[in-house]
Amino acid sequence: MEIPVTATGVPSAVLVRTGYTVSYNPDWRIPNWVAYELTRSEASAHGKREGGFEPDPEVGRSSAENNDYKGSGYSRGHMAPVGDMKWSRKAMRESFLLTNICPQDFDLNAGVWEDLESALRSRARKYGSIYIVCGPVVDSGYKTIGRKRVCVPGRFFKVVCWQERGDWRCKAFVFPNRKCGGTFHDYSTTVDQVESLTGHDFFHLLPDDVEHRIEAADTQGRW
Repeated sequence: MEIPVTATGVPSAVLVRTGYTVSYNPDWRIPNWVAYELTRSEASAHGKREGGFEPDPEVGRSSAENNDYKGSGYSRGHMAPVGDMKWSRKAMRESFLLTNICPQDFDLNAGVWEDLESALRSRARKYGSIYIVCGPVVDSGYKTIGRKRVCVPGRFFKVVCWQERGDWRCKAFVFPNRKCGGTFHDYSTTVDQVESLTGHDFFHLLPDDVEHRIEAADTQGRW
């Protein structure tokens, strides 16, 4: 359910991990998207944080390196967060692979982005499971960092789908890659808009009538 159709013409190496799936872009050296299901039991886990940032051996020389981020002014921002992977030591360690990481403004990473991650764990505990896809929005003329010329996204998206009282629901958010005021609710949008920005097709396994209805809905303020 959570795996999107990647935008046409975008380089993509799909890597299946213990806790998530990533479409890695070897040109940008960041993911196109990262997708996973978060269940109630996974969101309730309390394992000790484990792991350290590492290049991804599965993509060889196309992986970013830690030195690319050093002195760049950007944090190493998890897409699939370690807080969602505490149910498995291996899943936690894999969340630190640099194929799951993007250059992210520190204040965004530690601010509304982290607040949304916490809120989604609460959603998973409430509804039993949720489907999450997140990643960068990359515009032409993007900035790069480091020797490997790692792409710095201008924005980040997160789209979420779940079942509530037998009906499918979804939420979508887009954040600029900078310190964001307010709360994550202030950055809500439609899934259709995120699809327009990225070219990816989300939740395409839903029946067409359901997909079209919920992805066009503006759910700002409803949570």
